[in-house]
Amino acid sequence: MFNNRVLLFTLMIALFLAHDHLLVYADASYQVVAKFGSTPTIDGSISVGEWSDANALFSNGTQVLVKQDGTNLYIGFSTSGINPQDDLGCGMFLDPNHDKGYELRSDDIILHVFSNGTTWEGHASGSGWGDPQNATGWTAKSSIILDMWQAEFNISYSTINVTAGVEKTLGAVFVSGKIHDPLPSAVWPPGYDWHSQRETPEQWGELSSGSYYWIPELPAFQILLILMPVTFLAGVTLKKKDKRDRDLA
Repeated sequence: MFNNRVLLFTLMIALFLAHDHLLVYADASYQVVAKFGSTPTIDGSISVGEWSDANALFSNGTQVLVKQDGTNLYIGFSTSGINPQDDLGCGMFLDPNHDKGYELRSDDIILHVFSNGTTWEGHASGSGWGDPQNATGWTAKSSIILDMWQAEFNISYSTINVTAGVEKTLGAVFVSGKIHDPLPSAVWPPGYDWHSQRETPEQWGELSSGSYYWIPELPAFQILLILMPVTFLAGVTLKKKDKRDRDLA
């Protein structure tokens, strides 16, 4: 009886965790989860299967891929149907403290890579962005193959003030397109106004690790395997106690 009760309790916990794990990824259009995945090779080319374990966003023909491996955040961009001669760039605005300010604050940053491979880092300064800086704590590569423009970013946790094992949400905007156009060709989150909101973190999307807590995933079946020996020991203990109580009665 006691064994059955403990086993039922264990199964209920496992099912609850599995259910919660699934619900986390029913994201709103302004939210994206950096799922745990394999570590990609940052060479500017999104190889087949290399980003299959990432979450994907779509905007005007551009796919943005997001994942993490417990040490770094990885962002991939892929756009088809472009002119290889176009002056292209892609990147992101990030608000590591997710303070949702009405104006830029000192923690807000821009990370960008251009079609010629040049990287650019910007930090909020006053009501705008300061002078470009060299990439620090992150790398990015880009490539143009036929009519496909791709880029890959590797961003260390320290760059975005993330601690492995501690849940944190960042403000985020992803952009891709021709550098000198008045508007980028693709922007996430949807409905984002490039002119009025790029310096207003309050209007940015949200990037988090969901139930991964910026560490490797622990699937429900693994949780169940961990709980099984605990269930067995608890059952044995309760059975002995039940027998002892009957002997004393």
